Amino acid sequence: MYIIGNIVVGTHLPWNRNRIRQIGQEYMVHLRNTAPQELLSILQDFKIEDPEELMEISEEEFREEVSDLGYAFVEEVLLEEGAWEKNYHGGSDDPSAFVGVEIGSLDETDHIPADELIRQLTPTEQQTAEAREKYDALPENVRKILPPFGVYIVWSSS
Repeated sequence: MYIIGNIVVGTHLPWNRNRIRQIGQEYMVHLRNTAPQELLSILQDFKIEDPEELMEISEEEFREEVSDLGYAFVEEVLLEEGAWEKNYHGGSDDPSAFVGVEIGSLDETDHIPADELIRQLTPTEQQTAEAREKYDALPENVRKILPPFGVYIVWSSS
């Protein structure tokens, strides 16, 4: 067995396909309200027929219509365009990413004394401020469904 991962201050994608889909869905709702032309372009890239029609329906209907696109949106837009920082990948096919600052890492060859691990788990004020700024820039409707701001070991094992 090995362990590999990032130690981050900020938040991370939950390793749950439905939650990742919901996060993508909420990002699209946010873009619909704040950057409709950008969302139209993304929907066209996803080969959606008549994306303009989606922009005219109620928000609830929109959520339902784009529900199946949420997971792809996270993988193909947020991760590929760098809105979220990619994390180490493990045995899971689900994307692994975070918003914040990496303050340390673990891999299978590390033998870390406990005091060093504790040091890595303690962000500086500057790291915390930078991570908070990135976290606060996330759409509010997305922040509500993410793990709260904090220090995480975002890891995978095999």
